[in-house]
Amino acid sequence: MDNKAWAQGVAKKIQEKEIEVIKRSVNKVPYIAKNGVFDDLSETRLGWWTNGFWSGMMWQLYQATKEPIYKEVAENLEKKMDSVLLDSSVMSHDSGFRWLPTAVANYRLSGSKESRNRGMIAASNLAGRYNAKGEYIVAWNSRADWAIIDCMMNLPLLYWAYEESGNPSFLHIAMNHADTTAKVFIRPDGSSRHIVEFDPVTGDWNGSYGGQGMSYGSSWTRGQSWALYGFTLSYMHTKKERYLETAERVADYFISCIPESGLIPVDFYQDPSCDWRDDTAGAIAACVLSS
Repeated sequence: MDNKAWAQGVAKKIQEKEIEVIKRSVNKVPYIAKNGVFDDLSETRLGWWTNGFWSGMMWQLYQATKEPIYKEVAENLEKKMDSVLLDSSVMSHDSGFRWLPTAVANYRLSGSKESRNRGMIAASNLAGRYNAKGEYIVAWNSRADWAIIDCMMNLPLLYWAYEESGNPSFLHIAMNHADTTAKVFIRPDGSSRHIVEFDPVTGDWNGSYGGQGMSYGSSWTRGQSWALYGFTLSYMHTKKERYLETAERVADYFISCIPESGLIPVDFYQDPSCDWRDDTAGAIAACVLSS
């Protein structure tokens, strides 16, 4: 069997499986599968940061197959998220994760005015989280002094809003945050901090936290991959060499830390006796390094 035939066979199996999965999940906002069936965050955590990903998968499948059910499921989830846009208590820096794969993807594929409006509202909210003194985007409502590396992945929503509206404020905010991230998050060896604390009044950098890493000063691998992918995306949108150079530094660090097994740990600094792995970190990094 040649490679093309093999790939076509795999694609056919994926499509057949996804159709069956979708039939069980038409009105859900899926998160975790239990015994082969996805749960539903519609009533419990509709504002969760991953809730745009399912819609993004559906749009990719629709673009590849033109099967109407994928479009239907994606649009239903997008509409469900409207209540989140109206709830300031659950809005956060994760607007890109939630509305790029939903509303913006829909607008790009269909030209929907309603979807464009949702994307612009989400981008405006993200821009409103910007602390002009410290030149950073606030991560969570509970801490006006915190920014996190994950936010680099949400900047493309601001770049899109600039490209769509022509309003350079979106561009300035995205680039200022990226520049601050390069300056205070990325260490000399190319590794990245997860959480950085600022003085929200003066804008001064106060320190950092381990966050989801093993400890202070450690190297949470998904954070490294967010940095790698995020700076690459900023380069793609702006063509500024400094973002590419930062991405390359992070890439060099990430590659140098990959263990002989090829399995990515949760933290590059974790004890060798700990066998925790993070395939998500590996997948995110692979998306960049293989492109």
